Amino acid sequence: MPSPLRIALIGAGNMGQLHYQHLRTLTEATLCAVADPGPQAAALAAEWGVGYFSDHRQMLEQVKPDAVIVANPNTLHVSTALDCLAVGVPVLLEKPVGVHLDEARELVAASKATGVPVLVGHHRRHNPLIVRARELVQSGTLGRLTTVTALWQLRKPDSYFEIPWRREPGAGMLLTNLIHDLDLLRHLCGEVRQVQAITQQRGARVCQRGLRGGVAAIRQWRTGQPDRLRRGGGALELGAGFRGEPDVSAPGRSAVLLAGRYGRRVKHSSAQTLALRRYRWGVA
Repeated sequence: MPSPLRIALIGAGNMGQLHYQHLRTLTEATLCAVADPGPQAAALAAEWGVGYFSDHRQMLEQVKPDAVIVANPNTLHVSTALDCLAVGVPVLLEKPVGVHLDEARELVAASKATGVPVLVGHHRRHNPLIVRARELVQSGTLGRLTTVTALWQLRKPDSYFEIPWRREPGAGMLLTNLIHDLDLLRHLCGEVRQVQAITQQRGARVCQRGLRGGVAAIRQWRTGQPDRLRRGGGALELGAGFRGEPDVSAPGRSAVLLAGRYGRRVKHSSAQTLALRRYRWGVA
């Protein structure tokens, strides 16, 4: 039996701790080190029984892990991943890839040049519900897509923003949360051809830090169907044509509706349920 893959964790905040909890369930991988300059990281590493480093570069040099999970603040994603690629260590990188397009392109180029893989943590693509939804779209069951509608609604408590980097440029709900929905729509519908958008800053906490508190956008996919995206005040709506249906507009849920020439398909999820339903016009 091969030895477990030795994985190091860079960033021991909420997401890093979730990654560790998952690693504990695997026999084919094991945590070998933690790198994080934060005050809680040393205690966590001791609790988990692995080495601790305040500097991830020192950890890479001394531990030489087989792979690394990068789960530090958004603005550090690309620079940290580049350090890993430079020493030949594959990376699982938390989303977003980066906070600027140029740095994301730099990371893509570095991965191609070194041949070292980078996987971005868009895990929702692998949800069985999403896998089935993509099969329905690609099989032509719905016909050509005509509109796309999605909703995400949540209010984050004030305590969420007590962590300093979450109040700084490069954080905010657009990059931290909306990125999931954008990725799923690209996964289900293909690449975006055109975007028109405006953003706004609302609320003292948002304006003082330069974060984007809302966005409105109209997009067209390469396959032709439009959608409208609206995100602000704790809610996200990607809509065209089916607002008002209970499955799409009910508060406290996230939902995606894809409409095609032959019918429509609703996927919705809440904290308690996941469901996938297919409709034909006029038939539930």
